Amino acid sequence: FNDALGARDGSSWILTFISISFFIFIIICALLMTLLIPQPIIRISATIKDKKSLSFFWGIIGMTLTGLIAMLLAVSIAGIPLIPLELGLAALILAMGFISVGSLGGRYFLVKILKSKEPGMVKAALSGLALLWLIGEVPYIGGAIKAFFAIMGFGGVLLALFTRKKTPPALG
Repeated sequence: FNDALGARDGSSWILTFISISFFIFIIICALLMTLLIPQPIIRISATIKDKKSLSFFWGIIGMTLTGLIAMLLAVSIAGIPLIPLELGLAALILAMGFISVGSLGGRYFLVKILKSKEPGMVKAALSGLALLWLIGEVPYIGGAIKAFFAIMGFGGVLLALFTRKKTPPALG
């Protein structure tokens, strides 16, 4: 049976299990975030929509700095206990960005393709994440496309954190 899937050692089953587990984890996080704290997801999605290339650029920088900071922390005795904290924070940023990209893509899919009037945030996020998961399962290029959107989401979170909305000047 494994020969039909193209793997002799059973590794395809392990990778499929990891992919489905990650998808279920992201869906649970998306449900909690969109129901309990929707404002950050809305703000991050708006930032990514307005500044696509800048989000990707900051995602590359942020991911690179995450690895460099982890290496710098590893060379000091006091920094070793901080590595899980730094990587956990990076994983949280990555999850929030991925959910925001999924919400943005799901809204586009529901409004433009399925002609839905005004999809709710939960429906948009869940449908977008399902689309991203399906795209990620495409052989050869799916992982690269999913990584591209994950990097863009990471950068979108960084941009949303470190940029301020321009407020109109006071009247008078």
